[in-house]
Amino acid sequence: MRLHRDILQPTRGLLTALVYLEDATVDTGCTWIIPGSHQAPCVGVPQPGGGGTWLDEHPELAYLGDQAVPVPVPAGGVLLFDATVFHTVGPNACTSTRAGVVLGYRSADELDAHPDPDRQIVVAGEQLYRGNDRPS
Repeated sequence: MRLHRDILQPTRGLLTALVYLEDATVDTGCTWIIPGSHQAPCVGVPQPGGGGTWLDEHPELAYLGDQAVPVPVPAGGVLLFDATVFHTVGPNACTSTRAGVVLGYRSADELDAHPDPDRQIVVAGEQLYRGNDRPS
């Protein structure tokens, strides 16, 4: 269960919506979240190869790991949360599935180290700056 956030920059808002097509229980591996972790300091730095922000890569936030709680949701339910909340999927201890759909509203270049301007269209604002203009 590797806890993560879905965005790098807290100022570039994102909402994650999990739509459950089947029951998600503790036994089938429902989502776990750390309540209030959206108020923890930003740890967003561009990750090598792109990707999100992982709690285990930031020892200053290690104390949060034990605060994760399961969020069971019945089929047809929707779990909405601020994407700066640390969360993960739980382990599936059963042979049954927990099918669902994940929807996220985020900046086109948020989790991609090399955005593809042909596929990712910025409708507002600017591309995330990933360089260093200082002369070496």
